[in-house]
Amino acid sequence: MEIRSFIAGILIAFAAFVLLPILKVNVTVTNPIGMWGNVVVAIVAVIVSYYLIRM
Repeated sequence: MEIRSFIAGILIAFAAFVLLPILKVNVTVTNPIGMWGNVVVAIVAVIVSYYLIRM
């Protein structure tokens, strides 16, 4: 297993974990940066993981 794929998987899981509260799934997370900050972080995580997989 390559380290790139492992990091990409972690980033995808992180993005899903951040987006779950927005989709009305009950996950108790304190988000100090607000909802839209979480959306931006999740989108960046998905983009970075995509490029890690494509490399």
